[in-house]
Amino acid sequence: MILTDLPEPDDSAEAGWMTGPVGVLLDRMLAAIGEVRDTVVVAGIAHARPLTGRMPADAQGALEELARRLVTLAAPHKLLLFGAEPCRALLGPDGSRGGLRTLNHDGIACPTIATFHPRFLLERPLAKAETWRHLQLLIREPTA
Repeated sequence: MILTDLPEPDDSAEAGWMTGPVGVLLDRMLAAIGEVRDTVVVAGIAHARPLTGRMPADAQGALEELARRLVTLAAPHKLLLFGAEPCRALLGPDGSRGGLRTLNHDGIACPTIATFHPRFLLERPLAKAETWRHLQLLIREPTA
């Protein structure tokens, strides 16, 4: 499962999550670890993109609870968190990028890693090397 913060500007009910240039990069990332989008659940904490393009601070608590429920429903074998908001929601305020963790939540125990969002990687390509190291950690971990 991949959990992101909010829909991209190009996303729609018809197109799905993480489309446009971000989706192209996501598909390349998945291919690099031997996956395809059809085998991965992609979800977001917010289901509509705010005009500001950022998660609203006043809704943070409710959206974090939604993120935890999404993960409970999906019951993933492995979890990849894109960006700070999903990381905070599932790993707590001290959660950070990198470092493989086991998410223990509501009867689920799965390998979890937080890394840069593909949106960030498009803006700062030098961070791709660090993200690749994160992905390597996740794919080396046996499925629970």
